[in-house]
Amino acid sequence: MAPSSPYRGRFAPSPSGRLHLGSALIAYGSYLCAQAHGGTFLIRIEDLDRPRCPPENTPVMLSELKQLGLESAEPVLIQTQHESDYLEAITKLPTAYRCNCTRALLKERPCPCQALHLKPAAHQAIRVDLSTALAAHPYFVDGNFGTIYQQDYQAELAPNLVLKRSDDIIAYNLAVVVDDQRQGISEVVRGADLISATFLQLALYDLLGYRAPKFCHLPLVLEQHSGHKFSKQNHAPALLDLLTPLESLRLCLHLLQVIAEPTLITLVQERLEKFRHSGQVQAPPTSPHEVSELSALLSYAAARFDPAVLPRQALML
Repeated sequence: MAPSSPYRGRFAPSPSGRLHLGSALIAYGSYLCAQAHGGTFLIRIEDLDRPRCPPENTPVMLSELKQLGLESAEPVLIQTQHESDYLEAITKLPTAYRCNCTRALLKERPCPCQALHLKPAAHQAIRVDLSTALAAHPYFVDGNFGTIYQQDYQAELAPNLVLKRSDDIIAYNLAVVVDDQRQGISEVVRGADLISATFLQLALYDLLGYRAPKFCHLPLVLEQHSGHKFSKQNHAPALLDLLTPLESLRLCLHLLQVIAEPTLITLVQERLEKFRHSGQVQAPPTSPHEVSELSALLSYAAARFDPAVLPRQALML
């Protein structure tokens, strides 16, 4: 049974590499929202994609979050330690079915496997038909962007959703729903690139008989030079190579409109320019004084943070 609390938030990174600026912004946003509501902040490691998330990456991710002043109020949930729970959830979905289709085939024609009632075999995916459940969610009210309509994201909402991939990896959308229910999450704070996934997850909440949390999406941080978001996929430099922990906090608080630190934008752009030319950048070492200052600044930010004034436009650096 999920624990009850007035407010429970979480930050749930995939440890496919070191922490980057985009993830840090979401982490601080989630933490500050939890503090503003007098609630609980949790950290979860979403490492089910084992080829992309080797186990040695997890302690590095948790160490870097700790350097940024962020720790989980409860034991960190590691998804690879709970795979049986996701498989059990699949058995509760009456419209789940086995599928032999490849991605290439699905681009050419609709999946026919639901009507075939396939027997278990190697290299099969498991999908679920969300058509009816999706129709029940024409919109949702986001904690930052307001009302968001499903019709605006129709191209990204394939109703035959993968629950378990053909390589036996549990899919993100299933695992995140099971874990947010398990941990009693009352509001999910995450990046705007996951808005379309919210509709799929709301449908899964219904089918599993769970109560859905609220959702609050934050704008993406984009690099002005390329227009790409700061992410591991776009080869963004590791945050703590680019900035010290204190600089990182100050920049994130500036982007979240908690404090004004415009000079940090120039500093980041200078270091990014160096990274583009040399392929490496190194932030100055952190002093004990800066560790103390980070803790004090994070407490100050928590006391004055207002979720009602979160940014809504893409954040350019």
